[in-house]
Amino acid sequence: MPAALSRAACVFLLLGGGGAVYDPEGHIESARLYGNFHALAYFYLDLVVGTPPQRVSVIADTGSSLIAFPCSGCQHCGKHIDPTFNVDSSSTAKWLPCGSGCGGSCKKKYCYYSQAYLEGSSFKGYYFQDWVALGDGLQRNPPVYAKMGCHQTEEKLFYTQKANGIMGMAPTERTFLSTLFEDRKNVDGKIFAMCLGEWGGRMTVGGWNTSYHTTGITWVPMDTKAGRLTVTPSELKVDGIVLSKSFGRTFIDSGTTYTYMKTDNFMKLKGAIDNYCDAHNQCGGTKVGRCWNLKSPQDLDNFPVASWILAGKEYQWTAKAYLHHNGKSYCLSFADDGRNAGTTLGASWMQHHDHIFDLKRHKFGFAAANCPFHQDRPNHEVFVPLSGGNSSSTHSRTVEDLESVNPPEESTFWWWTVCEVVGLVSLTFFALFLVRRCQNVERYSKVSYTSPPIPNRAPQHQGIRIVGRESEDN
Repeated sequence: MPAALSRAACVFLLLGGGGAVYDPEGHIESARLYGNFHALAYFYLDLVVGTPPQRVSVIADTGSSLIAFPCSGCQHCGKHIDPTFNVDSSSTAKWLPCGSGCGGSCKKKYCYYSQAYLEGSSFKGYYFQDWVALGDGLQRNPPVYAKMGCHQTEEKLFYTQKANGIMGMAPTERTFLSTLFEDRKNVDGKIFAMCLGEWGGRMTVGGWNTSYHTTGITWVPMDTKAGRLTVTPSELKVDGIVLSKSFGRTFIDSGTTYTYMKTDNFMKLKGAIDNYCDAHNQCGGTKVGRCWNLKSPQDLDNFPVASWILAGKEYQWTAKAYLHHNGKSYCLSFADDGRNAGTTLGASWMQHHDHIFDLKRHKFGFAAANCPFHQDRPNHEVFVPLSGGNSSSTHSRTVEDLESVNPPEESTFWWWTVCEVVGLVSLTFFALFLVRRCQNVERYSKVSYTSPPIPNRAPQHQGIRIVGRESEDN
């Protein structure tokens, strides 16, 4: 292969094959979202964790705060789309000891967490720290050294789900996002955005991407004081008719599949859509219970728009979002949450819009959008080590080790350090080899890039029922 073509091919690979990658000028990170409403009932993204990097899939959940996934040695974990994270294979992983930075309970002198949901789904494990970057390695996002959870056990939906773990993004100080926001060299601003399409979508941190917007951005106030992304609807209308002015506490939760509302609002919204279609030839289809059999997706345009009024601004919830594809039918994507319930604007509400959460200015922005289509994940490729140098890590053990034996004495750490140095030296030579082959391509951190019976509340799962969302040992 000619030298010029060889260099071009190398640059193409390092920049992720032409996909959306880190924007060093705008200081904006980007990650592909995968999944859809009916097939999986959640949306997820990839992370690359450790040295060398290992890919981990996590559900994107704005309604919780913990980032965690199963690790090697897990006593009861399901089979997921990625292998369990091997702590012992990462030279930069470090188990988090009990103390001020723990944020959980203490077990065997190490920081321990547990999280449970009312229908029985749960997970528990130990906290650790390591290098982690948003998205797959192809996105080339700068890594940060962050606290994560290493599952020791998973129950029910967390055991059976395809995605490995969960990434909570609620506006608290304990999230992975908060660690990214602290990396001011690479992320400019406490802002993140999510664009959910029919299949997959895009998440950005530090800003947003207007290239797939079909309208301008509308900004409204957002409250984050209770650790939720809370908005205040004033009206819900269909075909110009006001259905309700009472919604209770309303928050946006990408980890809940359906959109939930109190009984009165559910009945009025369902009734308004039914009445509209009764008067318009069943909106071009045949009604069957809470579903319509349609000849083609284009028939969704025959349905009315549900307008949510937020701070005097209209958010148009179209049939593409409030109905979901279920075999040959399109069925309601909102549900009754009880007579006195508030409102949970779940993933169904979020589809086909870009949602921008400005946590510093307490603003919520939205724009109708043709969100990117991502159904198939690329192969996981490791080009260079995730971390740029040594860390404070001196030892790593599997969770199984932590359960079966006491933590090692400090005096046994020295030989792990020797192994770590040898490993880092080897990785350095490997990186230099890549640089030499690519000649004019700079190192990773300096590349200039171009630019789912109705389930109850999730974390984006079918059949879950949550009141009080999560319980975490503190």
